[in-house]
Amino acid sequence: MILSTTGSGGVRLRCRVEGPTDGAAVVLIHGWSQSLEAWDPLFDRDLVDDHRLVSYDLRGHGHSDAPTGTQHYRHGELWADDLAAVIESCCAPDQSVVLAAWSYGGFVVSDYLRHRGASWSSPAW
Repeated sequence: MILSTTGSGGVRLRCRVEGPTDGAAVVLIHGWSQSLEAWDPLFDRDLVDDHRLVSYDLRGHGHSDAPTGTQHYRHGELWADDLAAVIESCCAPDQSVVLAAWSYGGFVVSDYLRHRGASWSSPAW
């Protein structure tokens, strides 16, 4: 299922979500100049039978909003807040979440851990 959520600063983020809500969630974060389609092969596997797979287009990528101006991209907290919004929208509050990333997605995970910590709970907006 394709849906959208609102990230930091009102940026609309496109997400893909498949799989049961009671399994562990795996949030997939793509690299620079890519989109959530980079993860499509994983959605065609048995993995979605037991896990909730979530992928999303980073801000400025794919079908997510691409605000103009460097202030919308240069601060790690923006990327961290976007990821937090995706987790909150696509995963249950008590659901175990694994973050999987490559390339620039690894920076997003680092920003998330730096600004949000290693344990997840619903962010206070």
